[in-house]
Amino acid sequence: MKRFVCAALLTLCAGAVQAETCAQKISRLEKRIHREPATTSGVSLPESTDAKLHHQPTMESIAKAKQQSDADTLDDARLLDAEGKEKACRTKIKPLER
Repeated sequence: MKRFVCAALLTLCAGAVQAETCAQKISRLEKRIHREPATTSGVSLPESTDAKLHHQPTMESIAKAKQQSDADTLDDARLLDAEGKEKACRTKIKPLER
């Protein structure tokens, strides 16, 4: 009986530790985005006007655009979280959690 109670208690505690709210995830991701330099891998953005004019982007401009895109995504997620749309918020930030 004691083993069953201990196992059930551990399961409940593990679930509680993993249950991170969307607001907490946004905060964690925001710190990571501002701490780490943006990279150009993984995400494809629409072609810019400069690209259509055959101006080559610099690594710095690509990184800055990626960081701004991530910040915009977090802003959208904050709005969803404020409206109580937890599932939509989590869906919005999921690509940033990689």
